[in-house]
Amino acid sequence: MQLIMIKTYIRECNKNPVKVLSEMNRHPSHYWFTSLIGFFLPKGYEKAFHMYSKISDEGSIIALHNVAYCYEGGFGVKKNEGKAFELYLKLAKEGYPVAQYDVGRFY
Repeated sequence: MQLIMIKTYIRECNKNPVKVLSEMNRHPSHYWFTSLIGFFLPKGYEKAFHMYSKISDEGSIIALHNVAYCYEGGFGVKKNEGKAFELYLKLAKEGYPVAQYDVGRFY
């Protein structure tokens, strides 16, 4: 999928880029789309953190995992490893395997 195709689709169909990103995050192959985050977020990490937070509030565990990652590395938000661990642990308890790995990294 080429970026120009996505840009044209969003513009011509009057789509909300946040909603398009949310749909892409929910796709079973969502990791293929993570490289496109820069296309949606030219303003940087702060905007990415805000968007992931918003999508995670809608129930996306993938977005919540990305919020935790932002906290862990200080991407778009003040670095807070405690908050990152808290979110990873929450996801791990829900059975999300990637978060289970991340909890293990903290030990």
